[in-house]
Order: sequence, then structure tokens, then C-alpha cells
Amino acid sequence: MTTAKVQISVSLLEKLAGIKKEPIKKQQQRSIHPSQLQLPGFPLPVAQLGPGGHYAADSSLQQSLQQSRRIGELLLKAEEQEVAAVKQHADELIGRYSAAPRARACEQEQLACIECYQQHPTDALACSSLVDAFFACSQRAAGQLTS
Repeated sequence: MTTAKVQISVSLLEKLAGIKKEPIKKQQQRSIHPSQLQLPGFPLPVAQLGPGGHYAADSSLQQSLQQSRRIGELLLKAEEQEVAAVKQHADELIGRYSAAPRARACEQEQLACIECYQQHPTDALACSSLVDAFFACSQRAAGQLTS
């Protein structure tokens, strides 16, 4: 059985999306004043909010968010394609390796023996002809399996 490994990297998704990445330059480190630190669960001061409720000071955050959304969309698209391919492969394997259920050999003879034994609980010899027929049938079926 062959297995396939799919590895999706950010550079692959960027390449698929047609995103041209500029070489990363050393980013200037911004000094953060202690009053600008935000604790989880506490909103930033309203003075830092720009029009529309966005943080105007950080456009790179918005670019990163847009890029993240594009990558997320590409991942979902790739996932849908992979799921479809896996389902198709599974259907092919099921079709290739599964067999239709077969009827049990000598089922009629077996049922006849059981019914006879139920009708004659004290006289087992009354069912001997049915047992012989069931035995002969089972021998033929076993012979067909081995040949």
C-alpha cells in the first residue's frame, strides 16, 4: 500500500496565491512605553483607536491579517481538494477489494435438519436422512473451496 505525505508550508501557500514576498530587512524595534502595554481582557485606550475602530498606528498588523486570511482560504481550498481525492481513492479501493456477500453453503439442508430435530426431540434417528444430505452438501462445498 502506498502512502502519500502532503506538507503545506507558508512559502507554498504564498507561491500558490501569487504573493511576492520582499526580502526581510531588519525591522526597527519600537520602544514601547510601559503605559502602552495591554493586559489580556483589558481593552486598549480609546485614544489609540483610529477611524472605524482600527488601530491606525499598526498598518503591518492589518497587512498580516489580510495575508493570514488569504492563507486560511488557500488552506481550506487545499483541504477540500485533498478530501475529495481521499474519498475518490477510498471508493476505488472499496470497489477493488470488496466482494459481494455470498449465500451460505447448504443453508437449506441445515435449516431442514434443525427443523427436524425440533419436531422430533426424542428421536434423533428420524432425521438421519436429512443429516446425511447436509453432510454430503457440506463435503461438496468444502471440495469446491479447495479446488
